[in-house]
Amino acid sequence: MVSSSSLPPELRKLSDDVYVYDPSMDAPGDSRSSASDPTAVVLYTWADAHVRLIQKYLQGYKDIYPSTKIIIVMAKTVKTFFGSQATNQAVVREMVVKELWPLHSGKPSPSSERPESVKYRGTPHPRILMHAFSNSGGVNLEATALVWHSLQRSVGQRIGPLPIQGLILDSTPGGSSFSLEFHRWTAGVALGFAFLPRLLAKLVAAIIVLLYFGLPGLLGKEVLPVRGRRVINSPDYIPTTSARLYIYSDSDPLIGDKDVESHGHEAKAKGYRHIELEKFQGSGHVAHMRQDPKKYWASIARAVHPPTLVVRTSPSYLQLRASASFSLVVTSSALLHVPNVMQKFLRAVSHDSEAAPIMKDPRDEDYEPIFDSSETVAEAREGRAHGVAEIEALATVWSTKALHIGYALVFVIFFINSFQQETTGSLSPYVYSKFANHSLVSRTNVLTNVVGGVAKLPCAMLIDVWGRPKGFGIMTGLCTLGLFLMAICANVETYVTAQVIYWVGYNGMDYVLHIFLSDTTDLVNRSFVYGMASTPYVVTTFAGPAAAQSLYEKGGLWWGFGIFVFLTPLVTAPFMWLLWASLRKAYAAGLIRKNHSQRTWTRSIKHYFIEFDTIGLSLVTIAFVLMLLPLTPTSQPSNGNMSLLDRWRSLDTTASLSLGVFVFMAFVLWERFCAPVCFLPFSRLKDRTLLGACFLAASLFASFYCWDLYLASYLQVTFNTSIRETGYIYNIYTIGTCLWSVPLGLIIRKVDRLKWIALAAMPLIFLGTGLMIHFRSPQSHIGYVVLCEVFKALAGGTLVICQQMAAMATGGHESVAVSFALVGLFTKLGGGIGSAISGAIWTNTVPVYLERYLPPGKKHKAAELYGSIEDVLSYPIGTPERDATILAYGVAQRRMLIAGLSILPLAVASILMWRDIRLKKLNQVRGTVF
Repeated sequence: MVSSSSLPPELRKLSDDVYVYDPSMDAPGDSRSSASDPTAVVLYTWADAHVRLIQKYLQGYKDIYPSTKIIIVMAKTVKTFFGSQATNQAVVREMVVKELWPLHSGKPSPSSERPESVKYRGTPHPRILMHAFSNSGGVNLEATALVWHSLQRSVGQRIGPLPIQGLILDSTPGGSSFSLEFHRWTAGVALGFAFLPRLLAKLVAAIIVLLYFGLPGLLGKEVLPVRGRRVINSPDYIPTTSARLYIYSDSDPLIGDKDVESHGHEAKAKGYRHIELEKFQGSGHVAHMRQDPKKYWASIARAVHPPTLVVRTSPSYLQLRASASFSLVVTSSALLHVPNVMQKFLRAVSHDSEAAPIMKDPRDEDYEPIFDSSETVAEAREGRAHGVAEIEALATVWSTKALHIGYALVFVIFFINSFQQETTGSLSPYVYSKFANHSLVSRTNVLTNVVGGVAKLPCAMLIDVWGRPKGFGIMTGLCTLGLFLMAICANVETYVTAQVIYWVGYNGMDYVLHIFLSDTTDLVNRSFVYGMASTPYVVTTFAGPAAAQSLYEKGGLWWGFGIFVFLTPLVTAPFMWLLWASLRKAYAAGLIRKNHSQRTWTRSIKHYFIEFDTIGLSLVTIAFVLMLLPLTPTSQPSNGNMSLLDRWRSLDTTASLSLGVFVFMAFVLWERFCAPVCFLPFSRLKDRTLLGACFLAASLFASFYCWDLYLASYLQVTFNTSIRETGYIYNIYTIGTCLWSVPLGLIIRKVDRLKWIALAAMPLIFLGTGLMIHFRSPQSHIGYVVLCEVFKALAGGTLVICQQMAAMATGGHESVAVSFALVGLFTKLGGGIGSAISGAIWTNTVPVYLERYLPPGKKHKAAELYGSIEDVLSYPIGTPERDATILAYGVAQRRMLIAGLSILPLAVASILMWRDIRLKKLNQVRGTVF
């Protein structure tokens, strides 16, 4: 059901299905009004029409007829197609009694409970314009005619058929033959079950259509499509003097063009004199206005007020072509002699008119087609960024098939990226070990988390300013460069640098792909699509570690990185080509305009230096690195005689922490008082739901990285698992999250809420983390470790999806990229904090306990065992070296888990900050979306 709050405030709610726009009759008459304007316009929408599209038609008629009452009758699938004839008439009865009937006398019906401010323009000959969309709108139109007819009998007053001045049949009526219509009706009904798999949706729809057509036939009743075609062409219900316009297409999958044309010929045979057929080429069902708004609105004006001339004026106006038998040239100085309605349309397209420019030529410099489905060229007026405008225009011009191809290509990219991540991630500890710096894992992870997280907001700015295709291309290039440097590195410094570049690119690719999915999905379906996009990890979780082990055993460690240098750009190229090709179509259609910058290179560098807040970006990155890296001291074990407190009191640690705090304060002052463009959108962070989602992301990932970072090493050393087996267990979290995200998306779509689902997941993550403290020891069966990982996977998958959805639900389409980036930023900062805590525990626990547990004659091996996992694994289980390492690793792992568990209460508090958002009431995207 459409919420009245989601419709324009000037609409008055008459019933759950009917809304009325009453123009003020006390105000001076609008100069665009004409005595020949309709008394009322009735719009019969298609089934379950989106409010944003209804508003466009409403605005169009308000601009054409500013002093005319406009009534909107909403069609619902269940009521329209599965209700009885009485149910359909009940939808419009109140509208007929309270709105249409009083137009004859100018007096309201006694039962019309109206505000006193609403006045009537009474006339004994009211002129009503009715516009029906699709078969759903046709059903309500038919019901209106039948109610009008029965109302005359009940009051004993014979008025005749509906006083219709014009009837517009938009994508209706369809055919009446079951054999021809079965496929079309099945496709139409299947749209209502889009949340189901495609084949299942079609099967359900086919069964419904069979029952819908079959049961009336068995009972001897007239089938709805047959009845609708008959009533609309009956002079008893629709006057033959009314003008009629059929708007249809040769590409409509639900309504055949031959069926529409045959109905028009039948109408002519029944005595209807003013009939016009307007056939569009290539437009979809009820999508003709979106394809060519100029042609659409001109055909309506021509049908309601049939012209007998072609108007030619100065080049600032558009020709209005009519299908008349003769033409007359009228110059711009003769406007006073043009009929009123023509003057109105000429003013509407003039450059200095304030009316909606619905008739401008696309070749004009200031062409802005505000009646298209995206309104993307109006970004300057509405404040939309260029990247948002591009993607909305792209969604307008491409077909459903192109959307599905795009999703398939995104799926392939996710598959290759996840395979690459699983493979290189499994090899990474061995790269550090080759350089005798195994403990550097945590320090590198801190660095990549901070830099990668901070880079997400500039990435959001980048794709909003330059567009999604360019942003994705840049991120792909950085990811490929990082892989190339890892494949050729000869020292640990090069590898760490390559890791930073790689993670900026990898996170950026992942981010842009998720924003693309957000751009092309309704909010209520978004979690399901996100879940489907993560399913490749289920396969690559097994394939990646197996490939890594094969490469390691056969001496091809560096080829584990090199092969993806070629594979990554190869699989991303088709997706980028699809985006570029679609954008070219959008530019050619005039939906967006290229911005030709007049800046020099020097001015451009200065412009983007300010636009991306380079100073703020640098300050916050340096601040977090300085504050977090000291928590993970040098990669080599510290002096065993030095206490933990002494290490924290060391000059290097104190100086780094103090400098980090100072730089962070400088960042805050810069953003608050000096920055021309702020790096952080502080106005967005005032929203408690968005802020709560960011805090949840930070606390959840801080807790996760407290115990996860060294888990793979712990499993191999303690439980003697192979690389492959370690990868399987280590990635249970990923597998569980991906498998669970698909049914979770359906649950969110059904429940329509996020807050309570997120709260319900918290006990499970507490349970999984807490039990892991007990089951981490080598005396426990490894199956219990797997069980704990499953608990954490189900809870973590739920919380990650919910936090992303909650953040994106706090604003419109233009804020989706920034909201997602903010969550990503806090995710990475939380991950950096967790990695720092993990590294601090590891560095300050393992060396100390190695020296404690090693026998007296082997204590000198502590540094060797601490620095390389390969050296540890070279000692069989049962040897003093291996047993001492297992005990040391166990103490560290226990401390990490306790630290992670202690952070989780912050996650509960973060969720409690959220508003209880209802997703189905929000509408962010436009065009061809899922």
